Amino acid sequence: MEEHFQKEAKGEDAINHFQTDDFDNKEHDEELERILEEDTADQDYKKELLARMFGGTLTARQYAVLFNMEQDEILKEKNQRQDSFEAENWSKDGIRVAEEKIESMRRRKVMNGEWPEDQSHHLMQQELDKLNEQYPSETSYNIAMREEALGIHKMMELRNSTQILEREYYFDEGLGESLNEHVETLKKNF
Repeated sequence: MEEHFQKEAKGEDAINHFQTDDFDNKEHDEELERILEEDTADQDYKKELLARMFGGTLTARQYAVLFNMEQDEILKEKNQRQDSFEAENWSKDGIRVAEEKIESMRRRKVMNGEWPEDQSHHLMQQELDKLNEQYPSETSYNIAMREEALGIHKMMELRNSTQILEREYYFDEGLGESLNEHVETLKKNF
């Protein structure tokens, strides 16, 4: 009793449940018990899902829960695998096509008699080295090819019959012939 009055005189509660070790342990034990219950419930659910998986009745969402994966993560992983597969195949195809093109060019030069067969591989390697010096990167090669295609397109436009007919006709009377005489000559010739 005396202890009770001494605590009250100091401004302390006579009985403080929050400062005792028993209360802290009880709260800690309750939290641990709750965590273990969740863990066992999760384990039981996963066991049930495993049974369903082997039975063939597992949904996509249940599969994701079973393997701790969300649906978007599964889709992301699938897309990454697909992209890497396509990139690998694209690279293999590019290499194969380049090798076929090089071999075709080498055979054409041998068939035309420009290169002897026994030296054709060495000469082809020299041609490739020249190309590598001329176009050090893929970007420089693409730029050169684009400019060449643009030049060919412009030449085709010049050779177009409608554009040739649409051109303006310049005539210089200072050359010794009048415009009327020149027109008469053209009518006779054509």
